[in-house]
Amino acid sequence: MSTADPLYYNPTDGTQTVRITPVLSGSENYPLWKRQMELALSSKRKLGFVTGKVSKPKEDEEKSEHWDTSNRQVISWILQNVSERIKRLIIYIPTAKGVWDLLEKKYTIANGARKFKLNKESYEIA
Repeated sequence: MSTADPLYYNPTDGTQTVRITPVLSGSENYPLWKRQMELALSSKRKLGFVTGKVSKPKEDEEKSEHWDTSNRQVISWILQNVSERIKRLIIYIPTAKGVWDLLEKKYTIANGARKFKLNKESYEIA
């Protein structure tokens, strides 16, 4: 299997190889955390696991096993980079995409007034 294949598992990629600081603690740092995690996953050729572009092969058992391994690796990287409170919310979700979607839904700022206030505060800082 080619190292460019998203199903390729690099034996040197342990649970500690993707480190984001600070860890995700809530909606206040979600946008920055998300962008850093996207960059890290992209550099490992694993971003497709959270976006859904890399789906589990149904016809090929060997590739399906590789997908399971890579999916679990991505989940472990996410778990290493969230607070303990958030970890308890996502630990039993079976797919990286499911974890990603839950975090997006829970921590994206949807409240227009709150978003305006945060943007205003960020402009005042700069």
